[in-house]
Amino acid sequence: MDAASGVEGAERGQVDFWGKRRLAYEVKHRTEAYYVVLQARAEPAAMDELNRLLSLADDVMRHKVLRIPEEVYGPPKGAEADAADA
Repeated sequence: MDAASGVEGAERGQVDFWGKRRLAYEVKHRTEAYYVVLQARAEPAAMDELNRLLSLADDVMRHKVLRIPEEVYGPPKGAEADAADA
């Protein structure tokens, strides 16, 4: 499932596939699951929609959407060009 590409206003970044891992505790009667870290750049409304889609997906057991401050992640790709034009 590629949820980030289905959300309007979201720009998918790096996808880090960690593979199948043993869970710390049983979730939905399962002891193993696939871990995937997805980075995306989006407005809050688009991230809310991504969170909603992941909540509805039958294949997703657990998920967490985190906001990383721009100071840590860096400015959007087009921001340098916009600042130069101003």
